[in-house]
Amino acid sequence: ILDRIEANDPSLSFISLQQTNAKEIERLAHALKSNTVLIHLCLYSCNIGNAEASPLGIALQFNSTLIELNLGCNKIEDEGVYH
Repeated sequence: ILDRIEANDPSLSFISLQQTNAKEIERLAHALKSNTVLIHLCLYSCNIGNAEASPLGIALQFNSTLIELNLGCNKIEDEGVYH
């Protein structure tokens, strides 16, 4: 699915990922910077911590398409929110 996000696949407007690892989150964050199709992204309970939240936050500064991001039940603390 990450290949399709990187390719800006027009059929992907909603994605729910589970059981991802830090490397995949970093790859996803990089892809989000230039993705113009994805509107809803669910990363619920993906074991995301402060270290993984930082590249996601940076990616969101470049992405103007994503409307909803679900990060519920992860391990992001106050420190991770401010990155």
